[in-house]
Amino acid sequence: SARSDGEQKLSFSQKLVKGLEKFVNANMERFVQICPRSIMAILAKILFWPTLWWNQLLQSQKQGYEKRNWYDRITDNVICGALPYAKLVPKLREEGVTHVVNMVAEWGGPEKEYKEQGIVQRRFPVIDFTPPTLQDIETATDYISQIVNEGGTVYVHCKAGRGRAASVCMAYLMKEKKMSLMQAQQHLEEKRPHVLHMLYQRPVLREFAGKLGQLD
Repeated sequence: SARSDGEQKLSFSQKLVKGLEKFVNANMERFVQICPRSIMAILAKILFWPTLWWNQLLQSQKQGYEKRNWYDRITDNVICGALPYAKLVPKLREEGVTHVVNMVAEWGGPEKEYKEQGIVQRRFPVIDFTPPTLQDIETATDYISQIVNEGGTVYVHCKAGRGRAASVCMAYLMKEKKMSLMQAQQHLEEKRPHVLHMLYQRPVLREFAGKLGQLD
């Protein structure tokens, strides 16, 4: 049967959203490589709230579009997600979260609510649209491993849970689950389908995998 005008308009808007996002993802990595870090930091602050709204829009697109959860469990004790609003903190505690790894340079997190729920936050401030450094990744994965080994659960987040946080989770999978670079990418995409699909191409993750002997 023919679809209604409303459904056709909805389908078109969803296609437009997906096409625009694909274009941004394809070109942002190249732009970051040539943009001075100081300029990138300014742009990230300017774009923080508009792009956060964009993430919310994408997450709300349920019909005819890939479903996007605000967060997804990557392993039993590691969750990769988007920026946790204050009202989300009690829900995270219900999920068993004991620690938060905040990869966002532009936002300090709901510290008051964390304290109320007994959640410990550790920050690794990375500028939006840029990958973590090797030191960031090594320190963050060591920290996550320590918490998990002690029986805790870690919520790893950036703004959208697709780039910075996903990079750390990918490194954790290589380090603790002995996955290769591509196995870690595939596992992430199975658990959280909208992570960046080119994470495995990032030089910092390839260097990390090489140090572990798990590049292939």
